[in-house]
Amino acid sequence: MAILYDKYGLRDKAKQIYLDMLDTLEGSKRSSYESHIYFELLCVEMHLTHFTYSKDIENYYQFAIKIDKFAQGFRSFIFYRSIAEMILFKHTRNLAKYNVAQENAFEALNGEKLTTMDRLLKRHRYVNEAHATEEAMRFLYSKQQSNKYYSR
Repeated sequence: MAILYDKYGLRDKAKQIYLDMLDTLEGSKRSSYESHIYFELLCVEMHLTHFTYSKDIENYYQFAIKIDKFAQGFRSFIFYRSIAEMILFKHTRNLAKYNVAQENAFEALNGEKLTTMDRLLKRHRYVNEAHATEEAMRFLYSKQQSNKYYSR
């Protein structure tokens, strides 16, 4: 349900469902799903805050980056992790890391560099691409235009 709510722009409801999911997970199930749910929360929260810094983004990011290595190979994960890093590094004024995160986001979108995951999924006829929302794309490209300010 949360994925459907998120897909159709009802991100407040999606966030609440993800939070409820965290509350209902217990024991061994919690540890295997927790970082994936936090990644979804991170994506939803970035959209809710219109890609500006919030303490929730920072908290969700800390849990989301603990996601398993397999999931980290997907371009959507790389893209949204990079967008979150751009937001966090801009907040801390770490411009060098901000620029690296921005390059990583563009690389995930363009798919110029083949990853191990790309090779694996190609065998199964799955195209590994970043599924970026229009809002995320607008944020990234607006930051590319204003990057002259950040690279000074």
